[in-house]
Amino acid sequence: MVRILAVCLVLAGSLAAADPKLDAKQLAADRIASANKLMESARRQYANGTATLADLERASLRVVDAALDGASAKDAATALREHAKLAHVLLESVTRRHDSGMASDDDVEEMHYLALEADLWVARGKR
Repeated sequence: MVRILAVCLVLAGSLAAADPKLDAKQLAADRIASANKLMESARRQYANGTATLADLERASLRVVDAALDGASAKDAATALREHAKLAHVLLESVTRRHDSGMASDDDVEEMHYLALEADLWVARGKR
């Protein structure tokens, strides 16, 4: 029992220390790039019928969260505006799919909500 406790304490100490080799700025930039790639992938998959609106929403929120993390006030405002633009593009896309019989009224309302929420964040200046 004492041996297990000692191992746990050693592991906890090694996990708690930040890796000095990691570059926070580079990791943040990589996170943004990854979020953008995932967004584009989700958009393609949704267009092909292999992703859901929830996948689009999750990808969109990843993009804005990655952009907001550690951003200056000016950069945060830009990120929120970009997210709102994207939300409106998604709403337009789903509306077109609805008009062609490929999306439901609920799908349109779900994207309408995302766009309204994004506009609210822009108006407030924060998420």
